[in-house]
Amino acid sequence: MSFFFDLISFQWIPGQVFLFVFAAMVLACGIHLYGLRRGLRLSGIQEMPRRELNAYELAYLQDGGGRALVTAILQLEAKGGLHIDHDTRPAPITAQAGYKSDDPLELSILSEASSATTLPELHKSRTVSEQLAAVGQDLQARNWLLAPSAIRRVSDRASLVLVGLSAIGLTRLCIGWAYGRPVNYLIAELVVSYMAFVLLFSKLPTRPAESDRYLENRVREQSALALAARSNPGTVKGEDAALAVALFGTAALTTTLMPVYAYRESGDSSSGSSCSSSYSSCSSSSSCSSSSCSSSSSCGSSCSSSSSCGG
Repeated sequence: MSFFFDLISFQWIPGQVFLFVFAAMVLACGIHLYGLRRGLRLSGIQEMPRRELNAYELAYLQDGGGRALVTAILQLEAKGGLHIDHDTRPAPITAQAGYKSDDPLELSILSEASSATTLPELHKSRTVSEQLAAVGQDLQARNWLLAPSAIRRVSDRASLVLVGLSAIGLTRLCIGWAYGRPVNYLIAELVVSYMAFVLLFSKLPTRPAESDRYLENRVREQSALALAARSNPGTVKGEDAALAVALFGTAALTTTLMPVYAYRESGDSSSGSSCSSSYSSCSSSSSCSSSSCSSSSSCGSSCSSSSSCGG
C-alpha cells in the first residue's frame, strides 16, 4: 500500500523539484481545459441560411423558458389571440375565439387559455412546459444555445483532471506532513490551483460567442425601446412590449401578469441574474440591491421602472 502512495505522489522526486513539476502539471492541465472551454464559446451557429429569431426565441436565448413564456403571451395579446385583464392580479388570460396560429408554443398557450387561466398556471402546465423545452431544444440543434451534453463533457473532463491533481498533491502533502517536511509551498500551489479551477469551471458558458454578439446587436438596435420601457413603460404596447420583455426583461411591463406575492418559476436553470429571470423577483428588496443589479441591463430596467422594486 505504501508503494502505491509513494507512486502516485512521486516520492522519488525531491521536494523542491516536485514543486516545479506539480506547478507545470497544473499549468498544462489548465491550458488544456481552458482550450476546451474556449472551444464551447467558439462553436458557431449551425444554420444555413440563418433565420431571424422571433421574440420568444430571443427571450429564451436571453434568459430561458420563464421569459419566453411571458414574451409569447404578450405577443399573442398584440396579435389579437389573447385577452388579458390588466386590472386584476394575476391577470386572467383568455383565448380569443377564431384566432388561428401554426406555432406549437402559441397553440399550447391558446389551448390552456381556452378557459381563463393565469401566468402561474401556465408555468405549471405540462403541455406549455413541453413546448418551451422544444424551443430550447430547437435553439440547441441550431447551436444558438450550447447542448447540455457538450457542456457536461467539458465539466466532466475538468472534474476528472481536478481529482487526479488533488490525488497527487494531497497524497504528497499528507506524506510530507507525516514526516515533518516543509509543505507550505505545496499548500499554496494547491490553493491557487483550486481557486483557478473554481473561477474557470464553476460556471461554464451556455451560449456560443456568436449568439452573444447577435444579442448585443439586437439590444443596441433597440436602445430607444429600452429607454422607453424604463422611463415610461405605459407607452410601450403590443409587439414592442413583447420585444422589450424578450431583450430587457422589463418588470414594469409584466407586473399585472404576476400575483401580488413574488412569483418565481422553479426548475428554470437558464443563465441570467435573479432580477431578469423571474420578473417578479424584484418585489423583494434584496433582489434589487445594487450588487445584484448593477451589471445587467435587464435588471437595471426592471429595478428602476417598476413600482414594486425597492419602493
